[in-house]
Amino acid sequence: MKTHALLVIGLLLFVPIAMAQPFLYWSMPVPDDLQCQSTYSTQQQFIADREVVRAGESCTDTARVVVFECKFNDCSNLEETTYGYKVRGVAPEFRGFVSGNKYVYKCATCPEDTFTQPTQPLPPGTCDGCQQTSSCPIVVREGETVNIRWISSDPDSDIGPQGRLTYAYEGTVGADGTWVTQKGDAGIHYAKARVYDGEYWDETDLCIEVLRVNEPARLNLATNDVYVREGDVANIDATCSDPDGDSTTLSFSGWMNSPAKQTTYFDAGVHDVLVSCLDPSNQGITQTVRIHVEDVNQKPELAITDRNITVSEGEPVYIGATCIDPDGDKTTITYTGWMDSNTKTATNKDAGLQETTVTCEDGKGGIDSKTVTVNVINVNHPAVLDVPAEVTVHETETVIVEAHCSDPDGDPTSISYGGWMSTSSKQTGYDDAGDYDVTVSCVDPAGQGQTKLVSVHVLNKNRPPQITWEQV
Repeated sequence: MKTHALLVIGLLLFVPIAMAQPFLYWSMPVPDDLQCQSTYSTQQQFIADREVVRAGESCTDTARVVVFECKFNDCSNLEETTYGYKVRGVAPEFRGFVSGNKYVYKCATCPEDTFTQPTQPLPPGTCDGCQQTSSCPIVVREGETVNIRWISSDPDSDIGPQGRLTYAYEGTVGADGTWVTQKGDAGIHYAKARVYDGEYWDETDLCIEVLRVNEPARLNLATNDVYVREGDVANIDATCSDPDGDSTTLSFSGWMNSPAKQTTYFDAGVHDVLVSCLDPSNQGITQTVRIHVEDVNQKPELAITDRNITVSEGEPVYIGATCIDPDGDKTTITYTGWMDSNTKTATNKDAGLQETTVTCEDGKGGIDSKTVTVNVINVNHPAVLDVPAEVTVHETETVIVEAHCSDPDGDPTSISYGGWMSTSSKQTGYDDAGDYDVTVSCVDPAGQGQTKLVSVHVLNKNRPPQITWEQV
């Protein structure tokens, strides 16, 4: 008598593909009411040497293992990436490490009986490539290939009435035992195989869980180098999208914490900004954008203490000027016009409004100029008389008093004589021998000037004798 046909299933799994950021890809299910310690008992820094790392060897036999990324390989700046559980001494494996980068894992001790109770699996297909959630014997991630081998046999040598076995297949895996999963296949899938000998048949069912593979968010930068001038707004043109349609987070850190920044006149140089585009699983990309800020020269600022100055002729003039350069450049102050420096004494020819231009330069093309007006008030200066103190002549000679009258202001002058003479000259006779005083006065139109006394000495001159006759 023929026996019922027997079909045996053999299963072959392939190695999962790499991801871009560490995540747990296998772990024992954990209870909802898990009560692990809230503080970490152990911390260990390590450098990844491959894409898959088993972390938590230093933890207690039952512990929560939390993995942190050392941002920019600086382990004083940690960012939590994922976590798993060490179960009865077996540490969890994580995937997506970047070889050569630094990481830290921390341990939180859990109760010894944490993993002894049965747990409720998560809904199939919802796990983001992190752990098996069903009892299916085959678990793969989207994009991986399922490879199995169908094995059948018949206990009868004549193989039933039809003398041979025939097969039928349903579901995702056919006769070749191969199924190449695709994006979007996440979930539980079934395959069925049936064998028939002409009288009896046998069949077997197979379930396959396909775990969803998260596609990291994608960052699109218009450029990695932004060029602006001091005083302009620096803008980073960045967009963040997710192939899975998940929400994304676009963030900026470093010199800028937003996509736009108003530069100042102290920002010249090259500045780095980290632009991160992440999905809800913190998977994505971070790129550096360099902001090149060109130095812009600021013109110096000139300050004048008093731009309208009033002095009298003969008084000193002082211009109080200071120049400050916002960039800290060395400055030079020059004076042109009525003054060529910051000080000058007004002369008796400067009466009126006099202008001086004060200029400040920073040597880089920056200039600030201001005009200073000086009102010089006219001060009258008396006329000046130049005359000899004495004049000596002999009788019958002409006395001449040479007097010179001048005015420092250039005003017209007048000379007058008084005393023994009323003009600048006088003819003497034989009876004029003696000493005489002459007053000479020199004045300007304001009647201001000098008066001097001149002594005139007329010396006696012998006269010849005379002889004549008369008739007696």
